[in-house]
Amino acid sequence: MNNSKYTSIMPTAIMTAYPKTLTDIPYSLEIFNHIKKINGGEIKPAFTRDDLAPVIEARHKLTDKMVRHANTSQILDIASGFSPRGLSFSALPNAVCVEIDLPEMAEMKKGTLNSFTKIPDNLHILGGNALNYDDIAHASDFFNPNKNVAIVAEGLLRYLDFNEKAMVANNVRRVLEKFCGVWISCDFTLKQYLLSQNHNIKNHTNNIVSVTNNNLLNNSFEDIKHIVDFFANLGFDMEFHEFDEVMDELVSPKQLDYSPDRLTALFRYAHVATMKLR
Repeated sequence: MNNSKYTSIMPTAIMTAYPKTLTDIPYSLEIFNHIKKINGGEIKPAFTRDDLAPVIEARHKLTDKMVRHANTSQILDIASGFSPRGLSFSALPNAVCVEIDLPEMAEMKKGTLNSFTKIPDNLHILGGNALNYDDIAHASDFFNPNKNVAIVAEGLLRYLDFNEKAMVANNVRRVLEKFCGVWISCDFTLKQYLLSQNHNIKNHTNNIVSVTNNNLLNNSFEDIKHIVDFFANLGFDMEFHEFDEVMDELVSPKQLDYSPDRLTALFRYAHVATMKLR
């Protein structure tokens, strides 16, 4: 599969790495410091927005919470970018963590982690494309088929058109048919969320569109029913979790002096969904 279409999404990995430095998410500062170093010490202002921190922190922590609730030591993170999740979860007993991202991104990720630690033997960072089943199947080869797996997608599907979303969903379904488990993602983006976020985090959606040359609104869902029906037709049942579930765990709102009302506005229409085979 030709990956050139999807490389324009890669800069968003930097866009989501910086806000984590305003949180207590482990390894965030080490990761961003290396990103900054390999970019000559400077990152464009559009990629270093403080006001994005509460949203990024909430979705990361809520996703982690859902992974823990999945009660599995096997985690597959697709389009993982610079996320520290694999490094964090690989410290758990008997864990096997696999990340897959475009080959160039995977190599940058390995170089970034190697800049401050030794990559654990149970953390595997692979080059591949989530739309290619062979790549996903290869990633799942590291898992014990007698144990459940948690598959995570945090920041991929929102950039894909609906045919591409279906391709990823079909690939995930084939893996879950073999291992059982759950698919966890914040990527089922509503049009209302994009419009609200563009207002509450000034021009953020416009910045993403400019950076990725991707029409996010065309790729987003009309409402919750649209999401549920789309994935039901692909063989999944869904359960939605609101960002408010981790409100008490957030660090960045205190640093930014955000009021509860401002957080409520930021988190409106945002969610993480857990999905199981029907």
